[in-house]
Amino acid sequence: MRDFLQNFPTEKVDIYDKDGNKVTEVNGLFGKTNLTITDTSIPLLEEQIVLRTLPNGSVEKYEISESKYVRGHGSIPDFYKLTLVKYNVRLKDFKNYIYNDNSIYIGDNNKIDKSILGNNNK
Repeated sequence: MRDFLQNFPTEKVDIYDKDGNKVTEVNGLFGKTNLTITDTSIPLLEEQIVLRTLPNGSVEKYEISESKYVRGHGSIPDFYKLTLVKYNVRLKDFKNYIYNDNSIYIGDNNKIDKSILGNNNK
């Protein structure tokens, strides 16, 4: 079967498991939030990491949030449709300070003295 991505601008990406071990290097087509890969010889799973090297040498890191295997039909081969989440600092890494004292604060630079919050927000 022909590779339906052959006429699109594909690029090489490296895929790692969540322990940092390299799984494979494949060609894929990036979309806005997804990656299409026609090499189905290795299973691609959620939580694996995709590294994309840009022309300027910097590397973008993505996590596979959904891996969908699609069965081909006719001249279209089987392929993976991967939904990606760009790997940034995650919200769970931040400590949330929520303090409600039933007061109204007006202005852009209001700060709460964290020493008055006590130990309830750890």
